Amino acid sequence: MNAGWHDQGSYPRAGTDRFASCIRIVDPFKMETLSVLEFENGETCFTIYIAQNIVGPTGSTDTYLFAGVGFEAKLIPRTCTIGYIKTYKFKEEGK
Repeated sequence: MNAGWHDQGSYPRAGTDRFASCIRIVDPFKMETLSVLEFENGETCFTIYIAQNIVGPTGSTDTYLFAGVGFEAKLIPRTCTIGYIKTYKFKEEGK
């Protein structure tokens, strides 16, 4: 079976001294995965926030997902090289 870890309902794995992070968007009524956002190249997602009804420049309301990300994170001592926020816009009512 050559399916990826997300097709098997699993989670990402990382090597020694590395973190593996992803965000899985799930339809809570059908329990189906709609999207998987993988963090790679030393990125670690520490927190997420979903902001609804943000009014855009055209007057329409949109929903955004904000992810707090650290680069080259270490557990002991708790450090990372840099931290930043990635922003994703939901489309098609979250699908």
